Amino acid sequence: MIGTPLYEMFREITYESPEKYVSAFRDFYGKKGIYQSKLIKGVKKKLKELKESGFLLGVLSSKKHEMVYNILKILKINHFFDLYLGETEQRKKNTIQLLKKY
Repeated sequence: MIGTPLYEMFREITYESPEKYVSAFRDFYGKKGIYQSKLIKGVKKKLKELKESGFLLGVLSSKKHEMVYNILKILKINHFFDLYLGETEQRKKNTIQLLKKY
């Protein structure tokens, strides 16, 4: 789940507008790619240890908010997390405004 945001990635590899590539990727990922995700060995055990030790666990992603939860659920690790945040239209607007200040 860690990587370069899609717009940035496609902007670096094509002279065309990245929107159509982002759209195609999200379409594929939502239908097939999401089921190809695998956990690294030992991750589930470590999440369980952290949760049982009282840690508050969360996920922050540039993926769409619904997609973040779907991935956690498919990987059967959603119950370890107290919070998950992905991109929403409102968060995207707020982030863009904050970045423009700098």
